[in-house]
Amino acid sequence: GVEIKCPYNPINHYHHCKIQSEADLKAINSDYYWQVQMNMLTYELGAWIFASFDPRQPEHRRLHWTICYAVPEDMQLAIDVMEKAKHYRDQILNEWMFNKK
Repeated sequence: GVEIKCPYNPINHYHHCKIQSEADLKAINSDYYWQVQMNMLTYELGAWIFASFDPRQPEHRRLHWTICYAVPEDMQLAIDVMEKAKHYRDQILNEWMFNKK
């Protein structure tokens, strides 16, 4: 899979160009890191390409990409958080639908 970003602000593309691994992605933009990890979890893949493209840059700097690998510990953390969220949602729905106050 591939996650491609085309940042409006060129400074973001500059930061994306520093990314060489999933650890770098997590440090530079944790939202994108979790997006990539969740995509791998959803599609049961062990690697995903993160890319940044800015057509305003010189040709040799327009496209940057790196391969990010699955981090099982973080995937498990995401699964645990989703389970808690599901439980919380179910609790709210049950209270709303079956509470006759």
